Amino acid sequence: MENELGKYPKNYPNCPCCGSTERQAGNIIKKQKEEGKAGPNIIAFVHRYDSTIADMSRVLLTVPILSNFMDICEECGTMYSIHSELNQGQIKMKGITK
Repeated sequence: MENELGKYPKNYPNCPCCGSTERQAGNIIKKQKEEGKAGPNIIAFVHRYDSTIADMSRVLLTVPILSNFMDICEECGTMYSIHSELNQGQIKMKGITK
C-alpha cells in the first residue's frame, strides 16, 4: 500500500546499531524451518506494536493501522522493527465526551 505515509510493507533486515542480520526469534524459526517444523512463510518476532491515528470525536472510524514487528539482535541485544505494515481497520468509540 502506498499513500502519503510512504510505501508498505517495509522490511528491515539489519540491526540499526551493529548491522547484524542475526535475530533471536528469527534464528529460532529458521531452525524450525530447517527441521520441517514450520512453514516457509512464517515470520518470527518477539513483539508487535499496532498504532492507530484517529479523530476521537467520531463514533465509527476507518483508520490506518501501522503494525511494527519487533525482534532482538543476537549480537548487541537491540530491539528493533524487522517489518512494518500499513492496513485499514475500523474502530468504534464508546463513552467519549468532550
